[in-house]
Amino acid sequence: MKNENSPWTTVAESLVRYEPSGTYYSYFRTNGKPPVKKSLKTTDFATAKRRLAERKAQAEKPVAAGIKLLAMIEKHEASVSHKAESTQTRTKCLCKKLSTHFGDVPLHELKFSELKAFLNLRIAEGGAKSSYNEDLRELKELLESAVKDKYLLENPLKEEKGLKRDKPLRDTPSKEEFEVILESVAGKAENRDAVDSYNFLKFMARAGVGNSEAANLKWKHIDFEKNQMRLYRNKTDTGYLVPIYSSIKDFITALYEGLFVTFRGKTTV
Repeated sequence: MKNENSPWTTVAESLVRYEPSGTYYSYFRTNGKPPVKKSLKTTDFATAKRRLAERKAQAEKPVAAGIKLLAMIEKHEASVSHKAESTQTRTKCLCKKLSTHFGDVPLHELKFSELKAFLNLRIAEGGAKSSYNEDLRELKELLESAVKDKYLLENPLKEEKGLKRDKPLRDTPSKEEFEVILESVAGKAENRDAVDSYNFLKFMARAGVGNSEAANLKWKHIDFEKNQMRLYRNKTDTGYLVPIYSSIKDFITALYEGLFVTFRGKTTV
């Protein structure tokens, strides 16, 4: 049913469509309160009906007695106590900011706009988009836990997306420029680790790997018979196999067999 003077059309029970965009909205009472239009974030009728059913089912679930923000923060901090120390530190840092910003308010009173404004402070203070995204992920986890514990009907940030990170501009040296860099590293008489630094950089360049993979590599991870090596990143227990390419095989073999040559007074491969 459509009112000629209204942009809204009722298409089914508890389901309306906003004609200018074609987006469907749920529209029903919850706990005796007046009905509120909430976007179902779709223009497809079948998808809208499914999401409406899910939203109504969620609204009908019994909600536990209210909980305040500080109590939920305590629960969330306890839930990450088994994780790495750096993860726990980051969680505690965000939770401290939350408690300072909002105080001990009832959790269900936190609105989407207020939470979004809190997240935006990270950018306003000069923070990186990656930090904003980490804060968003952490906050979504806290609110999702509250939903599962039935303190909230729904997570107000559930559909919120992170910021698209800027693509960094990196100056990649040419092969000739990189050789000059290697010469400079190996030729520093005051650096007693010059040889190791030279070999480390040369391995990264020829293998096409980053600091983390190169630093975690051990001889037991290299299989000369199968011509492959297993690389590991930080904080991961499962490595991944890559071939020992021809561009690096002689170099790795020389390192393994201890075959060195003299380079500007330094011993290098």
